[in-house]
Amino acid sequence: NENPRFLHYFVCNRAAKVERLKLESRDLEKFQKDLVDSITAEGAALHQRSAELEERLRALFARIVREQSTEARQNLLAEFPFLNASLQFERDLLQNIRSSIALVEQGLGRLQDAKRFLPSAQGLNDQTAHDMAAEAYHLIRRGFSSFP
Repeated sequence: NENPRFLHYFVCNRAAKVERLKLESRDLEKFQKDLVDSITAEGAALHQRSAELEERLRALFARIVREQSTEARQNLLAEFPFLNASLQFERDLLQNIRSSIALVEQGLGRLQDAKRFLPSAQGLNDQTAHDMAAEAYHLIRRGFSSFP
């Protein structure tokens, strides 16, 4: 080792080292607290400044809108009730179209059902006609057989 006295002092003088580290720790804690306080204060000031600038911006915007009353803006404001009524009319029309589409789809579904049942209905109709013809035939034969 090149410097044995330093090593001896460093290793053996523990009490002084502990005191020195405690002081450094207190200094660091104080520095940290001061830094946090400073950041908090600056953050609050920045937040306040931001709110002030936002309010100023809103006031400026409102002033510009108030003072810039152009003919185009006046025309748009005059057309607003008409445009609003037109928009409502178009919404109602769209709703009516949707209702009509739903009714057409319902009608197509019922038409498909009718097409599906048509062959069986025709079969029943044909069977009934055949049964009636057979019954009429039997009635006629019985009627003729009862004659002398």
